[in-house]
Amino acid sequence: AEWLSVREFETTKECIDELRTTGHTIWATDLSQEAVCLTRDALGSSSELPLLPDKLAIVFGTEAVGCTHEMLSSADQRVYLPLHGFADSLNLSVATALVVQQLFHLDPTLLGAMSEEERTVLRQQWFSKLATQRLLSSKDKKRQKRLSVQLQMCEKILEQQASGKSLQPEQLAKLQDYDNLQKEAQDLETFLTQKAQTAVRELVKNPPAPLSDMRRADEHRACYVGKKTKSRQGGQWDNMPATTGYNTTAHSQTNSSSDYFRGLAGIESHNEHGAAAANNSKDSQ
Repeated sequence: AEWLSVREFETTKECIDELRTTGHTIWATDLSQEAVCLTRDALGSSSELPLLPDKLAIVFGTEAVGCTHEMLSSADQRVYLPLHGFADSLNLSVATALVVQQLFHLDPTLLGAMSEEERTVLRQQWFSKLATQRLLSSKDKKRQKRLSVQLQMCEKILEQQASGKSLQPEQLAKLQDYDNLQKEAQDLETFLTQKAQTAVRELVKNPPAPLSDMRRADEHRACYVGKKTKSRQGGQWDNMPATTGYNTTAHSQTNSSSDYFRGLAGIESHNEHGAAAANNSKDSQ
């Protein structure tokens, strides 16, 4: 769910009430005799309304038991995928992907059907997130991971302390660093957020054209598996575009997406980032 906007509800009723408030039509996936197949003919004959509602919410249950009775009872329609062969169910991730793809087949106008305001909000969020992942050096990523682990350990110790358990001396020693660890993590997060917003400011205003053809030039089909995995394949991977190792440096001013975003953020080198983060820390003291 890294590139999805996720909202969680405490109860099924809260979710249903919110969908009703926002004017969504609810379709629940189901394999009962009441369900309508997700095909143009079946949907067209099941109602006098347009093939797909203007605002549609698709609900998926677990593979084992499906949607809850409460959700099925509240749904405006039950639907199922046209399947062939011996399988009568799919796991949740596969079913979700296939249903969403089927909706695009049924109504191609759904592709990119968002207002410019919605696009701008998503670009700001996702471009910044993408830039943040590219700004840190491998050393700083390890530092970030270390901070996360240390903070989690401190939080577990605090939970034990709150429950009345006595703490060991080494646990008390770790808690002494808790405030400093929080500040270090917050300073790093603030630095990344500010630099990411700087990096994507112009991209949000003037975004690159979306991909309309997923095929790539051989030079851009680099293989992202490890060296050991490659070596285990022996000669089977010889002369494949993904493993040839094209040199694209001469055709680009930057060597990677990390260099690209660091340049937009004004980070010339990893050393500069370390100095900037350190200066941010001093300024906030």
